Amino acid sequence: MDIADYEIALSEVARVLKPGGTFVVVISHPAFASGPGTFWTPAADSPRREDQEYYFTDNYFRRGAYLGAWGNFDPVLSFHRPLRDYWRAFRTAGFVVDDFEEPSITELGRRELPQSQVQKALRVPFSCIFKLVKLG
Repeated sequence: MDIADYEIALSEVARVLKPGGTFVVVISHPAFASGPGTFWTPAADSPRREDQEYYFTDNYFRRGAYLGAWGNFDPVLSFHRPLRDYWRAFRTAGFVVDDFEEPSITELGRRELPQSQVQKALRVPFSCIFKLVKLG
């Protein structure tokens, strides 16, 4: 997803994959990774994570590059595209989407992670997984 010309990358995968071959793509969910976003807290001075009402993102349909920040890591050049752009690029490259998933937290994660992280993970899908099959 963080490749400037993702369509060329997909066509190269299709070129080397045998007909009927499977290619799995995992990307950050475009609905929640369209640039800077955050959980909104109406009482900004509240330290309680449970006071966070919803995840706020904007400009979903605006395509382009931005610097993505994740925790304490250095920012990374990222690219946002609406979900439909990926579906069309898969089809254009000669793939069919055989399966699609928006993973959520596992039972192990629910037991072992802090409750505030569990609650966030149950509210927003942070990634999506495509199972692609190359057409013959």
